[in-house]
Amino acid sequence: MIGVGHDNNTSIHLPEYRAPDPPMKECGVPWLVNGKREWITFPDVNLRERYTGAAGQAFEEEGNVTIGQVAGATCRLMSQKCLVDFAVEWFDAFRNR
Repeated sequence: MIGVGHDNNTSIHLPEYRAPDPPMKECGVPWLVNGKREWITFPDVNLRERYTGAAGQAFEEEGNVTIGQVAGATCRLMSQKCLVDFAVEWFDAFRNR
């Protein structure tokens, strides 16, 4: 990540989908059905945007991120697979507190 923190790391939403029994919400979109626009609804994961930064910070605290500078930007180098795997467990534990 170049010049942004974990609160802007959208890859942390993937673990929310992978965590067991994620919180759900009803979503809706306009959709063409037989040539007519209709509103359809479907269940989706209720993403907790305000917690992505905390999940990323917890990952950093485990020593899994190299932080450095590129020009004037603070950068974070990490394995996205390791971050996603970590955050699946983090969200599951967080939800069960």
